[in-house]
Amino acid sequence: MWVQEEPQNFGCWYYILPRLINTLNFVGRKGQMPSYAGRYPAAASSTGYHKAHEQELKAFVKLALTV
Repeated sequence: MWVQEEPQNFGCWYYILPRLINTLNFVGRKGQMPSYAGRYPAAASSTGYHKAHEQELKAFVKLALTV
């Protein structure tokens, strides 16, 4: 699972995804896809509201730790 605080289109997810897939193929896990936990794609790097920011953070950290 890839976890990042930035929105999906800001961080390294789209850069690292093909490399993770190649690594999974190399270690015999062909067809397995890495998971993503983080903020949804957005035009801005944060919501602009501290409470909303904290709620988003809690949601994807919970997802990352329960998978």
